[in-house]
Amino acid sequence: MPLRATGLAMLTGQTIIAVVFDSDISINYDPVEGNLQGEKLGVVAFEVISVAERTSGSDSDLPSVNIRI
Repeated sequence: MPLRATGLAMLTGQTIIAVVFDSDISINYDPVEGNLQGEKLGVVAFEVISVAERTSGSDSDLPSVNIRI
């Protein structure tokens, strides 16, 4: 499930393990589905330190997320 601002904020303080792709993946939101084909480079673990609303850019921009790898 792709995360937006609220979902990203809920990850603060959590350790996340993610699959790293060689390029962007495509996501559709109505209905929610993603294409996870493509070369995978490996996995990475990181901790979400903070999530903050962006003060510049458009209203549809995701928040700024600080992580520790």
